[in-house]
Amino acid sequence: MSQAWAGAGFGNLAIPRVGQEVIVDFLNGDPDQPIIMGRTYHQDNRSPGSLPGTKTQMTIRSKTYKGSGFNELRFEDATDQEQVYIHAQKDMDTEVLNDRSTKVRHDHTESIGNNQRITVTTGQTVSVGTKKEGGHDQTITVANNRSITVRNDQTLKVTNDRMAGISHDDGLYVKNDRRVTVGGKQEHTTTGDHISLVKGTHSLEVKGDLARKVSGALGIKVRNEIVLESGGKITLKVGSSFVVIHAGGVDIVGPKINLNSGGSPGTPVQTQQPAVLKALPDESDGISGAKDTEDAEPPRRNVQDAFNHPPQDLVPPQVQRIFSR
Repeated sequence: MSQAWAGAGFGNLAIPRVGQEVIVDFLNGDPDQPIIMGRTYHQDNRSPGSLPGTKTQMTIRSKTYKGSGFNELRFEDATDQEQVYIHAQKDMDTEVLNDRSTKVRHDHTESIGNNQRITVTTGQTVSVGTKKEGGHDQTITVANNRSITVRNDQTLKVTNDRMAGISHDDGLYVKNDRRVTVGGKQEHTTTGDHISLVKGTHSLEVKGDLARKVSGALGIKVRNEIVLESGGKITLKVGSSFVVIHAGGVDIVGPKINLNSGGSPGTPVQTQQPAVLKALPDESDGISGAKDTEDAEPPRRNVQDAFNHPPQDLVPPQVQRIFSR
């Protein structure tokens, strides 16, 4: 059987199928040595496409064995309609032993009906646009979950604004240190409760003024000393009564000044107030082993429970899985 190209282990091979019309010759005119020289189309064995409408096409189309499918490579040469078309009836595999380069001068669209997996052994670079203008954007839409795992460092650089909108909960878990630096102004608005738990030391330094406004009650409870130091003066004021502490002395002004006249210190922080204050009981509340010394350790576990959080030294399971990778 003659082929268009034949070599030792290379060339092309197209074996005639049952029902095809072939052209037969005989070596040296010997009828016992037939050779198929080619194949031809006829009324019942038509070519791919529909002539004369597909006269500008060159097609290589196979046929599924005992089936109706096909694989196809087609070239369209009609003016302004040039096209290279590839059809794989089932799978399509491409193997490149060195570099591969694809250049699309206009749009590129890929539609995947099921899953996609990309494995890059070394590095990957994705560049979208070369100018800061419309159309040089990237949009990623995920209908369900999205997971990103970075086994080393990650750096994000945004040269303009950045905005994140989260419709439900947001959690950030940092195993070691965390630093936040804001070059301008920072605003924080919490519609519900704002609860902070610091297991170590909390240090706050304000280079300018500090103002706090509380619409309800304010309670501060300290196990040891409270020291207030001012370079100017300290003023306590309620209505028309006030106490002023300054370098020259202490001024007490009020319609009536009572000393050792009984009364009660009051309870400015009720049970419905911030739970962190309720969770620091006095020594008389029955804390075993507590000592009224400067180095006495506060009952931090109670503070922790007051926040209705799980133990802070237990990272959530999903985060444990991330850290264990």
